[in-house]
Amino acid sequence: FTKSAIDLAYAHLVRTTCHELTTQQECFKALHVEEFVKRFDALAVDDHANLNHLMLVFRNFRESEMIEIKLKSIIMNKSPKKYDSALKTQAVFALAERAIRQGLETEYFLPVFLNRNEDHEVRIAAFDMMMRVTPTTTTMNKIMTYMIYETDNEVFNYVYTAFEKFATQCNEPCGLVLNNNAKYFIKYWKQHMWQKPKYTIGVSK
Repeated sequence: FTKSAIDLAYAHLVRTTCHELTTQQECFKALHVEEFVKRFDALAVDDHANLNHLMLVFRNFRESEMIEIKLKSIIMNKSPKKYDSALKTQAVFALAERAIRQGLETEYFLPVFLNRNEDHEVRIAAFDMMMRVTPTTTTMNKIMTYMIYETDNEVFNYVYTAFEKFATQCNEPCGLVLNNNAKYFIKYWKQHMWQKPKYTIGVSK
């Protein structure tokens, strides 16, 4: 427990120390962020406790480009090791703040969401992170169009319910665009799409 707390506290201190944007990445390097990546890479894929701990540490570093590259490789399945869906979901959460700050949430998370070979837990996390900002009409259209042939009921039901919520709830002024887009797409969905949510036992949680 003490070692875990030290790692998390160290990551927080590094993040607050490396706040100057012009020298931020050099600062992270000087304070040995790469050592945490090496520790992560050395772990077996079934060492869940230590992997989850280091994922929390990565989330605390937040603005490190090195951590960003590592997390992206995990969620895009480009890492040499194949991690389970629970860890990839944590990687999505750990990457989200930096991705959103850079305006890269669609570039990073839309391919994950659209990957039907990915577990629904990871896809839903990617969807949620995209919805934390105002997605473009193009992004909303891609999501809805993809739902026409969606085979995972968990994903389908979650997205449909989210669109309904966005269409009925509006936090002005930031949520107005999302609200208007959701109203348009949910209306089209109900009128023209044959598939509807299924909430029966054994189909969706």
